[in-house]
Amino acid sequence: MSSSCVSVGYGSNSVRQVAPLFAGLPDSPPVLRLSVVIITHNEEARIGECLRSVREIADEIVLVDDHSTDRTTGIARFYGARILTRSFDWAARQMNHGIEAARGRWILIIDADERLTPELAGEIRRILEQPPRHAGYYFPRRNVVFGQWLRHGGNYPDYNSARLFLRGMAWFEEEPVHARLLLQGSAGYLVGDLLHLTAPDLQHYFTKFNAYTSLEAERMERCGVHYSFARMMAHSLAHAGQRLIVRGAFLDGATGLQYVFLGFLYDLLRYLKLRERQLRRKQEQAGALAPSAIPPGDPYAYRH
Repeated sequence: MSSSCVSVGYGSNSVRQVAPLFAGLPDSPPVLRLSVVIITHNEEARIGECLRSVREIADEIVLVDDHSTDRTTGIARFYGARILTRSFDWAARQMNHGIEAARGRWILIIDADERLTPELAGEIRRILEQPPRHAGYYFPRRNVVFGQWLRHGGNYPDYNSARLFLRGMAWFEEEPVHARLLLQGSAGYLVGDLLHLTAPDLQHYFTKFNAYTSLEAERMERCGVHYSFARMMAHSLAHAGQRLIVRGAFLDGATGLQYVFLGFLYDLLRYLKLRERQLRRKQEQAGALAPSAIPPGDPYAYRH
């Protein structure tokens, strides 16, 4: 298994080749035009709105569920979803499981906290009705943080990954968090927004914050990054300055400034967790501590 050594959230390298167009499909085109793939774990509060936004264009909905104990699967069945139960390890592997099971010629990836706007749904419908022009399409993502749409600071348009693609032309890379979709072939860009209702409050934000920084520290240690105070401060300040000044996060007012500050803390904490891990390794090697597994990041960090 390969793994990228690029920082989570700042891009990734291709680590797995995907199959050529329509590989493994029968000679005749699939009957279904569009399969929607969603992964879930206890998403009863959000999954209904997500499914309502896609039901008019979806020929099938494939929901890969990690043993939800709430009403997630019941709500999904109400909207006609096909439920696949799989124990969660990485979000990318959950998504790839759903992609493999999908039967449509086109596949749309969406998270439970995302919704298609009517404009975007209309664009997708027109693509389905025409011969393919591209292997996949990117959407502008409208990130709503603490109840406010952040238009600056690099938050919009957030073309984070291709979301609509021809079956057999894309696969998620092997990364534990923020894995990117590896697209084989040309990409198009749509105009309609994908609404992303992330971080409704600070409690939700810091749950994800703690998980992601732990996963980042693991990744950096695995990739041979060594902690230093100078490196930590240089990277954290440069990233915050770019978002604040170059990309104009201050134009989003108090919420924009708050989000930049939280991003600065994120960068600091992932380096401090790296330092903690490396100090523990040195103590173990010196015999001062018995070897023990350092707790990994939250396996449910994919939840937004």
